[in-house]
Amino acid sequence: MEFPAQYILFLVLSPVITIVSLSVTFIFARRYPSRLTRSLSYLVLAIAGWLIFNSLELASASPEASVFWAKVSYAFITLTPVFWLAFALQYTNNIRWLQPKRFFIFFLVPGIVTLAAYTNELHHLLWREYIFTPVGNLLAFSVEHGPFFWLHIVHSYILVFVAAFLIIRQALRTFAVYWRQAAYLIIGALVPVLTNLFYIVNPIPELKKDYTPISFALSALILIIGVVRDQLLDVRPVARDLLVDSMGDLMLALDHQGRVIDLNPAAETALQLESHQIVGKAATNALAAHPILLQHIVASGEVEDEISLKFHNKQHYYDLRITRLFNRQGQERGQLVVLRDITARKEAEAELQHYAAQLEARNKELDAYAHTVAHDLKNPVTAVVGYAEFLQEISDDTKANAIAERIIQSGHKMQSIINELLFFSVVRTKDVAVEPLKMETIVAEAAQRLESDITTLQAEILYPPQWPEAYGHAPWVEEVWVNYLSNALKYGGQPPKIELGADTSQDECESASNAIRYWVRDNGNGVPPDLRGRLFTLFDRPDEAIGDGHGLGLSIVHRIVTKLGGEVGVETQESTGSLFWFTLPSGEHQPIEP
Repeated sequence: MEFPAQYILFLVLSPVITIVSLSVTFIFARRYPSRLTRSLSYLVLAIAGWLIFNSLELASASPEASVFWAKVSYAFITLTPVFWLAFALQYTNNIRWLQPKRFFIFFLVPGIVTLAAYTNELHHLLWREYIFTPVGNLLAFSVEHGPFFWLHIVHSYILVFVAAFLIIRQALRTFAVYWRQAAYLIIGALVPVLTNLFYIVNPIPELKKDYTPISFALSALILIIGVVRDQLLDVRPVARDLLVDSMGDLMLALDHQGRVIDLNPAAETALQLESHQIVGKAATNALAAHPILLQHIVASGEVEDEISLKFHNKQHYYDLRITRLFNRQGQERGQLVVLRDITARKEAEAELQHYAAQLEARNKELDAYAHTVAHDLKNPVTAVVGYAEFLQEISDDTKANAIAERIIQSGHKMQSIINELLFFSVVRTKDVAVEPLKMETIVAEAAQRLESDITTLQAEILYPPQWPEAYGHAPWVEEVWVNYLSNALKYGGQPPKIELGADTSQDECESASNAIRYWVRDNGNGVPPDLRGRLFTLFDRPDEAIGDGHGLGLSIVHRIVTKLGGEVGVETQESTGSLFWFTLPSGEHQPIEP
Protein backbone atom coordinates (compact mmCIF):
# COMPACT_ATOMS: atom_id res chain seq x y z
CA MET A 1 0.00 0.00 0.00
CA GLU A 2 1.39 3.39 -0.96
CA PHE A 3 1.26 6.46 1.29
CA PRO A 4 0.59 9.49 -0.95
CA ALA A 5 1.64 11.84 1.83
CA GLN A 6 5.30 10.87 1.42
CA TYR A 7 5.27 12.05 -2.20
CA ILE A 8 3.20 15.17 -1.56
CA LEU A 9 5.53 16.14 1.30
CA PHE A 10 8.51 15.74 -1.04
CA LEU A 11 6.92 18.01 -3.66
CA VAL A 12 6.11 20.61 -1.00
CA LEU A 13 9.58 20.57 0.57
CA SER A 14 11.53 20.48 -2.68
CA PRO A 15 10.92 24.06 -3.88
CA VAL A 16 11.40 25.41 -0.36
CA ILE A 17 14.66 23.52 0.10
CA THR A 18 15.82 24.46 -3.41
CA ILE A 19 15.28 28.15 -2.73
CA VAL A 20 17.07 27.84 0.60
CA SER A 21 19.97 25.97 -1.01
CA LEU A 22 20.40 28.55 -3.73
CA SER A 23 20.19 31.29 -1.12
CA VAL A 24 23.03 29.60 0.74
CA THR A 25 25.06 29.71 -2.47
CA PHE A 26 24.37 33.40 -2.89
CA ILE A 27 25.15 34.24 0.77
CA PHE A 28 28.39 32.29 0.78
CA ALA A 29 29.53 33.69 -2.55
CA ARG A 30 28.96 37.27 -1.42
CA ARG A 31 30.11 37.06 2.19
CA TYR A 32 32.92 34.51 1.95
CA PRO A 33 34.64 34.76 -1.44
CA SER A 34 37.21 31.95 -1.24
CA ARG A 35 38.03 28.53 -2.62
CA LEU A 36 36.25 26.95 0.35
CA THR A 37 33.11 28.92 -0.46
CA ARG A 38 33.38 27.83 -4.08
CA SER A 39 33.51 24.15 -3.07
CA LEU A 40 30.48 24.58 -0.84
CA SER A 41 28.65 26.46 -3.60
CA TYR A 42 29.20 23.57 -6.03
CA LEU A 43 27.82 21.20 -3.40
CA VAL A 44 24.70 23.30 -2.86
CA LEU A 45 24.10 23.67 -6.59
CA ALA A 46 24.36 19.88 -7.04
CA ILE A 47 21.81 19.38 -4.25
CA ALA A 48 19.49 21.95 -5.83
CA GLY A 49 19.73 20.22 -9.22
CA TRP A 50 19.02 16.86 -7.59
CA LEU A 51 15.90 18.27 -5.89
CA ILE A 52 14.58 20.03 -8.97
CA PHE A 53 14.84 17.09 -11.36
CA ASN A 54 13.71 14.57 -8.76
CA SER A 55 10.59 16.68 -8.28
CA LEU A 56 10.00 16.79 -12.04
CA GLU A 57 10.41 13.00 -12.12
CA LEU A 58 7.68 12.63 -9.49
CA ALA A 59 5.35 15.18 -11.08
CA SER A 60 5.61 13.77 -14.61
CA ALA A 61 2.36 12.57 -16.21
CA SER A 62 3.93 9.75 -18.27
CA PRO A 63 6.43 6.95 -17.58
CA GLU A 64 8.68 8.20 -20.38
CA ALA A 65 8.92 11.70 -18.87
CA SER A 66 9.51 10.26 -15.42
CA VAL A 67 12.39 8.12 -16.70
CA PHE A 68 13.86 11.08 -18.59
CA TRP A 69 13.95 13.32 -15.52
CA ALA A 70 15.36 10.43 -13.45
CA LYS A 71 18.23 10.17 -15.94
CA VAL A 72 18.87 13.94 -15.86
CA SER A 73 18.91 13.94 -12.05
CA TYR A 74 21.65 11.29 -11.95
CA ALA A 75 24.31 13.80 -13.02
CA PHE A 76 23.56 15.79 -9.84
CA ILE A 77 23.09 12.69 -7.67
CA THR A 78 26.54 11.35 -8.52
CA LEU A 79 28.29 14.74 -8.27
CA THR A 80 26.95 15.61 -4.82
CA PRO A 81 29.36 13.26 -2.92
CA VAL A 82 32.27 14.50 -5.06
CA PHE A 83 31.61 18.13 -4.16
CA TRP A 84 31.12 17.17 -0.52
CA LEU A 85 34.60 15.57 -0.54
CA ALA A 86 36.03 18.66 -2.25
CA PHE A 87 34.57 20.84 0.49
CA ALA A 88 36.06 18.58 3.21
CA LEU A 89 39.49 18.56 1.55
CA GLN A 90 39.46 22.33 1.23
CA TYR A 91 38.26 22.80 4.81
CA THR A 92 40.99 20.54 6.24
CA ASN A 93 43.63 22.05 3.92
CA ASN A 94 44.39 18.82 2.07
CA ILE A 95 44.59 20.88 -1.07
CA ARG A 96 47.16 18.64 -2.77
CA TRP A 97 44.29 16.25 -3.53
CA LEU A 98 42.36 19.09 -5.14
CA GLN A 99 44.87 19.43 -7.94
CA PRO A 100 43.07 18.65 -11.22
CA LYS A 101 45.39 15.77 -12.14
CA ARG A 102 44.55 14.06 -8.82
CA PHE A 103 40.95 15.09 -8.18
CA PHE A 104 39.95 14.13 -11.72
CA ILE A 105 39.78 10.48 -10.66
CA PHE A 106 36.77 11.15 -8.43
CA PHE A 107 34.71 12.18 -11.48
CA LEU A 108 35.24 8.87 -13.28
CA VAL A 109 32.52 6.88 -11.48
CA PRO A 110 29.96 9.75 -11.68
CA GLY A 111 30.69 10.02 -15.40
CA ILE A 112 30.30 6.26 -15.96
CA VAL A 113 27.10 6.01 -13.91
CA THR A 114 25.53 9.06 -15.57
CA LEU A 115 26.36 7.65 -19.00
CA ALA A 116 24.86 4.31 -17.91
CA ALA A 117 21.67 6.11 -16.89
CA TYR A 118 21.25 7.70 -20.33
CA THR A 119 21.94 4.40 -22.11
CA ASN A 120 20.23 2.09 -19.63
CA GLU A 121 17.84 0.66 -22.26
CA LEU A 122 20.84 -0.82 -24.07
CA HIS A 123 22.33 -2.78 -21.12
CA HIS A 124 20.13 -2.36 -17.99
CA LEU A 125 23.27 -2.12 -15.84
CA LEU A 126 21.87 0.73 -13.72
CA TRP A 127 18.15 -0.15 -13.60
CA ARG A 128 17.03 -3.68 -14.40
CA GLU A 129 13.33 -2.82 -14.32
CA TYR A 130 11.17 0.29 -14.04
CA ILE A 131 8.15 0.18 -11.74
CA PHE A 132 5.52 2.93 -12.04
CA THR A 133 2.82 3.34 -9.42
CA PRO A 134 0.07 5.97 -9.78
CA VAL A 135 -0.39 7.85 -6.51
CA GLY A 136 -3.27 10.25 -6.95
CA ASN A 137 -2.23 12.63 -9.70
CA LEU A 138 1.43 11.66 -9.24
CA LEU A 139 3.43 8.87 -10.79
CA ALA A 140 5.73 7.13 -8.32
CA PHE A 141 8.85 5.74 -9.97
CA SER A 142 10.80 2.89 -8.43
CA VAL A 143 13.35 0.53 -9.93
CA GLU A 144 15.11 -2.80 -9.51
CA HIS A 145 18.77 -1.82 -9.17
CA GLY A 146 21.53 -3.12 -11.38
CA PRO A 147 25.32 -3.46 -10.71
CA PHE A 148 26.16 0.12 -11.74
CA PHE A 149 23.78 1.42 -9.09
CA TRP A 150 25.79 -0.42 -6.43
CA LEU A 151 29.01 0.94 -7.97
CA HIS A 152 27.54 4.40 -7.51
CA ILE A 153 26.48 3.62 -3.92
CA VAL A 154 29.89 2.25 -2.92
CA HIS A 155 31.71 5.17 -4.55
CA SER A 156 29.40 7.76 -2.97
CA TYR A 157 29.61 6.20 0.49
CA ILE A 158 33.40 6.08 0.31
CA LEU A 159 33.57 9.76 -0.59
CA VAL A 160 31.09 10.84 2.07
CA PHE A 161 32.72 8.75 4.80
CA VAL A 162 36.24 9.90 3.81
CA ALA A 163 35.04 13.50 4.02
CA ALA A 164 33.48 12.84 7.43
CA PHE A 165 36.68 11.15 8.60
CA LEU A 166 38.80 14.14 7.55
CA ILE A 167 36.55 16.53 9.41
CA ILE A 168 36.36 14.36 12.54
CA ARG A 169 40.15 13.91 12.57
CA GLN A 170 40.60 17.63 12.23
CA ALA A 171 38.13 18.21 15.05
CA LEU A 172 40.19 16.05 17.39
CA ARG A 173 43.32 18.07 16.61
CA THR A 174 42.01 21.58 16.59
CA PHE A 175 40.75 24.34 18.84
CA ALA A 176 37.77 23.66 21.07
CA VAL A 177 35.88 26.45 19.32
CA TYR A 178 36.14 24.40 16.14
CA TRP A 179 34.71 21.28 17.70
CA ARG A 180 31.22 22.73 17.50
CA GLN A 181 31.92 23.84 13.96
CA ALA A 182 33.10 20.35 13.09
CA ALA A 183 29.99 18.93 14.76
CA TYR A 184 27.83 20.90 12.31
CA LEU A 185 29.86 19.49 9.44
CA ILE A 186 29.81 15.92 10.75
CA ILE A 187 26.05 16.03 11.27
CA GLY A 188 25.72 17.52 7.81
CA ALA A 189 27.73 14.60 6.43
CA LEU A 190 25.97 11.82 8.32
CA VAL A 191 22.34 12.94 7.90
CA PRO A 192 22.21 12.22 4.15
CA VAL A 193 24.16 8.99 4.62
CA LEU A 194 21.73 7.70 7.22
CA THR A 195 18.78 8.84 5.11
CA ASN A 196 20.12 7.05 2.06
CA LEU A 197 20.84 3.91 4.11
CA PHE A 198 17.21 3.96 5.21
CA TYR A 199 16.17 4.15 1.56
CA ILE A 200 18.48 1.31 0.51
CA VAL A 201 17.62 -1.05 3.37
CA ASN A 202 13.92 -0.09 3.13
CA PRO A 203 12.78 -1.31 6.57
CA ILE A 204 9.29 0.04 5.88
CA PRO A 205 8.27 -1.28 2.45
CA GLU A 206 5.44 1.23 2.15
CA LEU A 207 7.91 4.17 2.39
CA LYS A 208 9.58 4.08 -1.00
CA LYS A 209 10.39 7.71 -1.73
CA ASP A 210 14.12 8.60 -1.52
CA TYR A 211 14.54 11.64 0.72
CA THR A 212 18.32 11.76 0.32
CA PRO A 213 18.30 15.08 -1.60
CA ILE A 214 16.13 16.59 1.13
CA SER A 215 18.61 15.41 3.75
CA PHE A 216 21.53 16.89 1.80
CA ALA A 217 19.62 20.15 1.65
CA LEU A 218 19.13 19.98 5.40
CA SER A 219 22.90 19.63 5.65
CA ALA A 220 23.16 22.98 3.91
CA LEU A 221 20.83 24.44 6.53
CA ILE A 222 23.06 23.01 9.25
CA LEU A 223 26.02 24.78 7.64
CA ILE A 224 24.04 28.04 7.73
CA ILE A 225 23.56 27.56 11.46
CA GLY A 226 27.28 26.98 11.79
CA VAL A 227 28.03 30.20 9.94
CA VAL A 228 25.57 32.26 11.99
CA ARG A 229 26.48 30.84 15.41
CA ASP A 230 30.20 30.14 15.22
CA GLN A 231 31.29 31.96 12.07
CA LEU A 232 32.23 28.62 10.57
CA LEU A 233 34.27 30.03 7.71
CA ASP A 234 35.79 33.07 9.44
CA VAL A 235 38.64 31.05 10.91
CA ARG A 236 39.28 27.40 10.14
CA PRO A 237 42.04 24.89 10.89
CA VAL A 238 44.97 25.06 8.49
CA ALA A 239 47.22 22.04 8.70
CA ARG A 240 47.42 22.54 12.45
CA ASP A 241 49.05 19.16 13.05
CA LEU A 242 51.99 20.20 10.91
CA LEU A 243 52.06 23.89 11.69
CA VAL A 244 51.37 24.01 15.42
CA ASP A 245 51.84 20.61 17.03
CA SER A 246 55.35 20.29 15.62
CA MET A 247 56.38 23.74 16.90
CA GLY A 248 59.14 23.85 19.47
CA ASP A 249 57.76 27.20 20.64
CA LEU A 250 54.98 27.30 23.21
CA MET A 251 51.67 28.35 21.67
CA LEU A 252 48.36 29.25 23.32
CA ALA A 253 45.27 30.68 21.67
CA LEU A 254 42.53 32.60 23.44
CA ASP A 255 39.16 33.73 22.15
CA HIS A 256 37.79 37.25 22.46
CA GLN A 257 36.29 36.38 25.85
CA GLY A 258 39.68 35.46 27.26
CA ARG A 259 39.11 31.70 27.25
CA VAL A 260 41.86 29.26 26.34
CA ILE A 261 40.82 27.62 23.09
CA ASP A 262 44.01 25.78 22.26
CA LEU A 263 47.57 25.02 23.27
CA ASN A 264 50.18 22.90 21.55
CA PRO A 265 52.05 19.92 23.07
CA ALA A 266 55.11 22.08 23.77
CA ALA A 267 53.00 24.40 25.94
CA GLU A 268 51.34 21.46 27.70
CA THR A 269 54.73 19.98 28.61
CA ALA A 270 56.50 23.19 29.61
CA LEU A 271 53.63 24.81 31.52
CA GLN A 272 52.52 21.49 33.04
CA LEU A 273 48.98 21.85 31.74
CA GLU A 274 46.50 19.39 30.26
CA SER A 275 44.57 20.64 27.25
CA HIS A 276 41.42 18.71 28.15
CA GLN A 277 41.42 20.37 31.56
CA ILE A 278 41.94 24.01 30.57
CA VAL A 279 40.54 24.36 27.05
CA GLY A 280 37.35 26.38 27.27
CA LYS A 281 38.25 27.86 30.66
CA ALA A 282 39.06 31.48 31.33
CA ALA A 283 42.79 32.21 31.15
CA THR A 284 42.64 33.80 34.61
CA ASN A 285 41.84 30.37 36.03
CA ALA A 286 43.69 28.12 33.57
CA LEU A 287 46.99 30.00 33.90
CA ALA A 288 46.79 30.94 37.57
CA ALA A 289 49.99 28.98 38.22
CA HIS A 290 51.89 31.36 35.92
CA PRO A 291 51.01 34.87 37.13
CA ILE A 292 53.71 36.65 35.10
CA LEU A 293 52.42 35.18 31.84
CA LEU A 294 48.82 35.84 32.89
CA GLN A 295 49.65 39.47 33.68
CA HIS A 296 50.81 40.07 30.09
CA ILE A 297 47.80 38.25 28.61
CA VAL A 298 45.26 40.14 30.70
CA ALA A 299 46.88 43.42 29.66
CA SER A 300 45.67 42.67 26.10
CA GLY A 301 47.10 44.39 23.06
CA GLU A 302 50.31 43.53 21.24
CA VAL A 303 53.12 42.41 23.54
CA GLU A 304 56.84 41.82 22.93
CA ASP A 305 58.79 41.09 26.07
CA GLU A 306 61.14 38.71 27.82
CA ILE A 307 59.74 36.85 30.82
CA SER A 308 60.92 34.14 33.18
CA LEU A 309 58.83 31.21 34.38
CA LYS A 310 59.81 28.72 37.03
CA PHE A 311 58.87 25.07 36.72
CA HIS A 312 60.60 21.72 37.11
CA ASN A 313 62.61 23.48 39.86
CA LYS A 314 64.38 25.61 37.28
CA GLN A 315 64.07 29.13 35.98
CA HIS A 316 63.23 29.31 32.27
CA TYR A 317 63.41 32.41 30.09
CA TYR A 318 61.11 33.12 27.14
CA ASP A 319 60.75 35.63 24.37
CA LEU A 320 57.03 36.44 24.64
CA ARG A 321 54.92 37.56 21.68
CA ILE A 322 51.19 38.23 22.03
CA THR A 323 49.32 39.02 18.82
CA ARG A 324 45.70 40.00 18.42
CA LEU A 325 43.65 37.91 15.97
CA PHE A 326 41.02 39.42 13.69
CA ASN A 327 38.38 37.95 11.41
CA ARG A 328 37.63 39.05 7.84
CA GLN A 329 35.44 41.90 9.08
CA GLY A 330 38.29 43.32 11.18
CA GLN A 331 36.69 42.26 14.45
CA GLU A 332 39.05 41.06 17.17
CA ARG A 333 38.49 37.34 17.75
CA GLY A 334 41.18 36.58 20.29
CA GLN A 335 44.89 36.43 21.05
CA LEU A 336 47.77 34.25 19.93
CA VAL A 337 50.44 33.76 22.59
CA VAL A 338 53.83 32.43 21.50
CA LEU A 339 56.76 31.84 23.84
CA ARG A 340 60.19 31.03 22.44
CA ASP A 341 62.58 29.41 24.89
CA ILE A 342 65.71 31.57 25.24
CA THR A 343 66.97 29.92 28.42
CA ALA A 344 70.13 28.64 26.73
CA ARG A 345 70.87 32.11 25.37
CA LYS A 346 70.29 33.73 28.74
CA GLU A 347 72.52 31.20 30.46
CA ALA A 348 75.21 31.80 27.85
CA GLU A 349 74.90 35.57 28.37
CA ALA A 350 75.18 35.13 32.13
CA GLU A 351 78.20 32.91 31.68
CA LEU A 352 79.80 35.45 29.36
CA GLN A 353 79.14 38.21 31.88
CA HIS A 354 80.74 36.06 34.56
CA TYR A 355 83.78 35.45 32.37
CA ALA A 356 83.93 39.16 31.47
CA ALA A 357 83.90 40.08 35.16
CA GLN A 358 86.64 37.54 35.83
CA LEU A 359 88.64 38.85 32.88
CA GLU A 360 88.22 42.43 34.03
CA ALA A 361 89.42 41.46 37.50
CA ARG A 362 92.43 39.67 36.05
CA ASN A 363 93.18 42.64 33.79
CA LYS A 364 93.15 44.92 36.79
CA GLU A 365 95.51 42.55 38.57
CA LEU A 366 97.80 42.47 35.52
CA ASP A 367 97.69 46.26 35.23
CA ALA A 368 98.63 46.57 38.87
CA TYR A 369 101.36 43.98 38.44
CA ALA A 370 102.74 45.63 35.29
CA HIS A 371 102.63 49.01 36.96
CA THR A 372 104.51 47.66 39.99
CA VAL A 373 107.09 45.81 37.89
CA ALA A 374 107.68 48.85 35.69
CA HIS A 375 108.22 51.03 38.74
CA ASP A 376 110.52 48.45 40.29
CA LEU A 377 112.57 48.27 37.08
CA LYS A 378 112.82 52.00 36.64
CA ASN A 379 115.28 52.66 39.45
CA PRO A 380 117.68 49.77 38.66
CA VAL A 381 117.76 50.77 34.97
CA THR A 382 118.45 54.39 35.89
CA ALA A 383 121.27 53.17 38.13
CA VAL A 384 122.76 51.05 35.35
CA VAL A 385 122.73 54.02 32.96
CA GLY A 386 124.29 56.20 35.61
CA TYR A 387 127.10 53.70 36.32
CA ALA A 388 127.81 53.33 32.59
CA GLU A 389 128.08 57.11 32.20
CA PHE A 390 130.39 57.25 35.21
CA LEU A 391 132.62 54.56 33.68
CA GLN A 392 132.88 56.65 30.49
CA GLU A 393 134.03 59.62 32.50
CA ILE A 394 136.78 57.79 34.46
CA SER A 395 137.99 55.39 31.80
CA ASP A 396 140.45 56.07 28.98
CA ASP A 397 139.95 52.62 27.47
CA THR A 398 138.32 53.07 24.04
CA LYS A 399 136.85 49.57 24.03
CA ALA A 400 135.44 49.98 27.52
CA ASN A 401 133.89 53.33 26.55
CA ALA A 402 132.25 51.74 23.49
CA ILE A 403 130.74 49.03 25.69
CA ALA A 404 129.57 51.65 28.17
CA GLU A 405 127.93 53.57 25.31
CA ARG A 406 126.08 50.41 24.26
CA ILE A 407 124.91 49.96 27.87
CA ILE A 408 123.72 53.59 28.01
CA GLN A 409 121.78 53.25 24.73
CA SER A 410 120.17 50.01 25.85
CA GLY A 411 119.35 51.54 29.22
CA HIS A 412 117.67 54.52 27.56
CA LYS A 413 115.67 52.14 25.39
CA MET A 414 114.62 50.17 28.45
CA GLN A 415 113.61 53.40 30.16
CA SER A 416 111.50 54.27 27.12
CA ILE A 417 109.78 50.88 27.18
CA ILE A 418 109.10 51.17 30.90
CA ASN A 419 107.66 54.65 30.49
CA GLU A 420 105.41 53.47 27.65
CA LEU A 421 104.23 50.49 29.70
CA LEU A 422 103.36 52.80 32.55
CA PHE A 423 101.65 55.21 30.19
CA PHE A 424 99.71 52.44 28.45
CA SER A 425 98.47 51.17 31.81
CA VAL A 426 97.27 54.64 32.74
CA VAL A 427 95.48 55.16 29.43
CA ARG A 428 93.69 51.81 29.66
CA THR A 429 92.30 52.32 33.13
CA LYS A 430 91.91 56.06 33.54
CA ASP A 431 89.09 58.35 32.42
CA VAL A 432 89.93 61.97 31.74
CA ALA A 433 88.01 65.16 31.10
CA VAL A 434 88.33 66.59 27.62
CA GLU A 435 88.92 70.22 26.79
CA PRO A 436 89.75 72.41 23.78
CA LEU A 437 93.29 71.69 22.66
CA LYS A 438 95.97 74.26 21.86
CA MET A 439 97.42 72.04 19.20
CA GLU A 440 100.25 74.39 18.24
CA THR A 441 101.60 74.28 21.81
CA ILE A 442 101.13 70.50 22.11
CA VAL A 443 103.03 69.86 18.85
CA ALA A 444 105.83 72.22 19.90
CA GLU A 445 106.27 70.37 23.21
CA ALA A 446 106.32 67.01 21.41
CA ALA A 447 109.04 68.33 19.03
CA GLN A 448 110.99 69.68 22.00
CA ARG A 449 111.06 66.16 23.50
CA LEU A 450 112.59 64.88 20.27
CA GLU A 451 114.93 67.84 19.73
CA SER A 452 118.07 65.75 20.14
CA ASP A 453 117.01 63.29 17.42
CA ILE A 454 115.84 66.11 15.13
CA THR A 455 119.19 67.85 15.44
CA THR A 456 121.24 64.66 15.05
CA LEU A 457 119.34 63.56 11.93
CA GLN A 458 119.18 67.12 10.53
CA ALA A 459 115.45 66.61 10.02
CA GLU A 460 113.27 69.25 8.40
CA ILE A 461 109.76 69.67 9.85
CA LEU A 462 107.08 71.70 8.08
CA TYR A 463 104.17 73.03 10.16
CA PRO A 464 100.78 74.33 8.94
CA PRO A 465 100.07 78.06 9.34
CA GLN A 466 97.27 77.31 11.79
CA TRP A 467 95.67 74.38 13.59
CA PRO A 468 91.89 73.68 13.73
CA GLU A 469 90.58 73.24 17.23
CA ALA A 470 89.64 69.78 18.52
CA TYR A 471 88.77 68.37 21.91
CA GLY A 472 90.88 65.91 23.88
CA HIS A 473 93.34 65.48 26.75
CA ALA A 474 96.54 67.43 26.08
CA PRO A 475 99.11 65.08 27.71
CA TRP A 476 97.70 62.09 25.82
CA VAL A 477 97.55 63.92 22.50
CA GLU A 478 101.15 65.05 23.02
CA GLU A 479 102.10 61.37 23.36
CA VAL A 480 100.40 60.66 20.01
CA TRP A 481 102.46 63.37 18.31
CA VAL A 482 105.66 62.10 19.96
CA ASN A 483 105.06 58.59 18.62
CA TYR A 484 104.15 59.73 15.10
CA LEU A 485 107.12 62.15 14.92
CA SER A 486 109.48 59.55 16.37
CA ASN A 487 108.43 57.03 13.69
CA ALA A 488 108.82 59.66 10.98
CA LEU A 489 112.32 60.42 12.18
CA LYS A 490 113.23 56.76 12.48
CA TYR A 491 111.81 55.57 9.15
CA GLY A 492 111.98 58.76 7.09
CA GLY A 493 114.48 59.54 4.35
CA GLN A 494 118.04 60.71 4.68
CA PRO A 495 117.73 63.37 5.91
CA PRO A 496 114.10 63.12 7.14
CA LYS A 497 111.64 65.61 5.70
CA ILE A 498 108.44 65.66 7.75
CA GLU A 499 105.24 67.59 7.05
CA LEU A 500 102.50 68.08 9.64
CA GLY A 501 98.95 69.16 8.89
CA ALA A 502 95.25 69.01 9.70
CA ASP A 503 92.00 69.07 7.79
CA THR A 504 88.31 68.31 8.17
CA SER A 505 88.01 66.13 5.04
CA GLN A 506 86.44 62.72 5.62
CA ASP A 507 87.41 61.17 2.32
CA GLU A 508 90.23 59.14 3.80
CA CYS A 509 88.72 57.94 7.09
CA GLU A 510 85.50 56.72 8.57
CA SER A 511 85.18 59.33 11.31
CA ALA A 512 82.03 61.28 11.85
CA SER A 513 81.58 64.54 9.98
CA ASN A 514 82.41 66.62 13.10
CA ALA A 515 85.96 65.26 13.45
CA ILE A 516 89.30 66.92 12.72
CA ARG A 517 92.00 64.83 11.03
CA TYR A 518 95.63 65.46 11.99
CA TRP A 519 98.50 63.88 10.08
CA VAL A 520 102.24 63.38 9.77
CA ARG A 521 103.82 62.72 6.34
CA ASP A 522 107.40 61.43 5.98
CA ASN A 523 109.70 60.87 2.99
CA GLY A 524 110.71 57.30 3.82
CA ASN A 525 110.30 54.05 1.93
CA GLY A 526 106.73 53.49 3.11
CA VAL A 527 105.24 50.46 4.86
CA PRO A 528 105.05 47.14 2.98
CA PRO A 529 101.43 46.11 2.22
CA ASP A 530 101.58 42.94 4.33
CA LEU A 531 102.50 44.99 7.43
CA ARG A 532 99.96 47.82 7.23
CA GLY A 533 97.16 45.93 8.96
CA ARG A 534 99.40 45.12 11.96
CA LEU A 535 100.81 48.56 12.68
CA PHE A 536 98.38 49.47 15.46
CA THR A 537 98.08 45.98 16.96
CA LEU A 538 98.94 45.71 20.62
CA PHE A 539 102.37 44.11 21.24
CA ASP A 540 102.69 43.10 17.60
CA ARG A 541 106.07 43.92 16.08
CA PRO A 542 105.72 44.60 12.36
CA ASP A 543 108.62 47.04 12.61
CA GLU A 544 111.02 44.12 13.02
CA ALA A 545 110.86 43.81 9.25
CA ILE A 546 111.71 47.47 8.71
CA GLY A 547 113.83 48.42 11.72
CA ASP A 548 114.16 48.28 15.47
CA GLY A 549 111.17 48.64 17.71
CA HIS A 550 109.25 47.12 20.56
CA GLY A 551 105.64 47.20 19.30
CA LEU A 552 104.17 49.60 21.90
CA GLY A 553 104.23 53.08 20.34
CA LEU A 554 101.48 52.77 17.71
CA SER A 555 99.35 50.55 19.94
CA ILE A 556 99.48 53.35 22.54
CA VAL A 557 98.41 55.80 19.82
CA HIS A 558 95.49 53.57 18.93
CA ARG A 559 94.45 53.24 22.58
CA ILE A 560 94.64 56.99 23.23
CA VAL A 561 92.80 58.11 20.10
CA THR A 562 90.10 55.46 20.40
CA LYS A 563 89.44 56.40 24.00
CA LEU A 564 89.17 60.05 23.02
CA GLY A 565 86.54 59.16 20.40
CA GLY A 566 88.69 59.20 17.28
CA GLU A 567 90.29 56.87 14.77
CA VAL A 568 93.78 56.14 13.48
CA GLY A 569 95.09 55.07 10.11
CA VAL A 570 97.89 55.13 7.59
CA GLU A 571 98.22 55.88 3.90
CA THR A 572 101.40 54.67 2.32
CA GLN A 573 103.01 53.66 -0.92
CA GLU A 574 106.37 52.02 -1.10
CA SER A 575 109.21 54.42 -1.99
CA THR A 576 106.97 57.49 -1.63
CA GLY A 577 106.68 57.76 2.13
CA SER A 578 103.83 57.34 4.57
CA LEU A 579 101.07 59.52 6.01
CA PHE A 580 99.93 58.57 9.52
CA TRP A 581 96.72 60.23 10.68
CA PHE A 582 94.41 60.37 13.67
CA THR A 583 91.11 62.12 14.28
CA LEU A 584 89.68 63.95 17.26
CA PRO A 585 86.17 65.32 17.84
CA SER A 586 85.72 68.96 16.97
CA GLY A 587 83.07 69.24 19.72
CA GLU A 588 82.93 68.13 23.33
CA HIS A 589 83.05 64.35 23.64
CA GLN A 590 82.98 62.00 26.61
CA PRO A 591 85.80 59.42 26.62
CA ILE A 592 85.04 55.75 26.05
CA GLU A 593 84.93 53.49 29.09
CA PRO A 594 88.04 51.29 29.51
